[in-house]
Amino acid sequence: MNPGAQTKSATGSLPSLVIALCVICIFQLPGQARAQMNLSFSDAIARALRANPLIAAAASRVEAAQGIQEQVGLLPNPRFIYQSENTRIGWGGQPFNYWNDTDDYFYVEQPIEIAGKRRKRIAYGAAGVEVSRMALALLRRHIAARASLAYWNALVTARIRDLLQEDEGTFQKIVQYHRDRVREGAMAEADLIRVEVARDRLEVQVQNARIEADRARVALLRELAMDPRTDIALTEPLDRIVEVTPIDPEAALERRPEVMLAERSVAQARANLTLQQANAFPDPSLVLGYKRWSGFDTMLFGLQVDLPVFNRNQGRAMAASADLNAAKSNLAAVRLQVRAEIESAIDDYETRRRLVMEVPHEMLKRALETSRIARGAYVEGGADLLRLLDGERTRIDTEVLYNRTLGQYRESVSALRLALGMMP
Repeated sequence: MNPGAQTKSATGSLPSLVIALCVICIFQLPGQARAQMNLSFSDAIARALRANPLIAAAASRVEAAQGIQEQVGLLPNPRFIYQSENTRIGWGGQPFNYWNDTDDYFYVEQPIEIAGKRRKRIAYGAAGVEVSRMALALLRRHIAARASLAYWNALVTARIRDLLQEDEGTFQKIVQYHRDRVREGAMAEADLIRVEVARDRLEVQVQNARIEADRARVALLRELAMDPRTDIALTEPLDRIVEVTPIDPEAALERRPEVMLAERSVAQARANLTLQQANAFPDPSLVLGYKRWSGFDTMLFGLQVDLPVFNRNQGRAMAASADLNAAKSNLAAVRLQVRAEIESAIDDYETRRRLVMEVPHEMLKRALETSRIARGAYVEGGADLLRLLDGERTRIDTEVLYNRTLGQYRESVSALRLALGMMP
């Protein structure tokens, strides 16, 4: 083969190789360079309220209620009527002049609403707008509550998974130490089997923790309306002590969207009852127009009104009265339920706050110290294997309990803020 041709061929293929590498980089680097999304607690709540499609649906219902409010405030349209009478079908040999020999009517009929019906319709429509707005506020609270619970659950399960994975690596070193000792003949094989059994139990815990953490992450992403494959890092510090100053339960009661929704529903039912009672009075219609009669120009006027002999809107008034009573009963039930929820949230927060302030740190410190002492004593030959395994198991269980306790405290903080109407 000609060396020059070989060099030329290699040189000619170089640009093609460079182009291929560039294409690969264009398509692969964006995926590799995609940074992990950092997500704080406040960011998660804000995103849940911004991205959830149910929020947009509820906002559309508010707009629909506003459209209904505008519609019910409009005046009734007048009616134009043209009527012609005495038009002959056959002439019968007699002269016929349409304009002189017929009776022609041109008149306008205008309904006149009485008993303040328009004003009461407007009040009913405004009450409907307020109900839809409070329903939107209540939906926002429910979404914030679900996102809050999902965030702390995802954070705690991720922390427990990471801790157990670290413990798994540490325990693997213990297993390797015992293997080396058995191989040297300095330890019985039964001790190695015990350590391996403990290692296997920890591996099962790790796998369960991974599954639980993955499920919690997917649940959080679902609440945030994000792709389940999104890589997120929850940045909120779990061990930070957050203080919440409870306000008066009665004041908090009036801030809750459930109570405000029930109150607006009572106002809407009362406005509907007032409107239905007003609808019992028939509206008259004024008639004014022009009449051409036998060649004469005349004026036409009159009054039309329905006689309330049979239909006096009794059924709708009765139904509106029953709806008002139901709304009042519902308001009383909601107040009782919300008041109990507020008191329960305050008690739960204060109990868990005392717990995290008094117990977990010292408990974890003692468990770590116990594990360190047992491990050192075992290496030096001053303790048996069972004490070493018991120390490791106690440390792992304490770490898991510590993080779950912190997570439950942060959940109680969020629940109290929601109960007091401080979120979202």
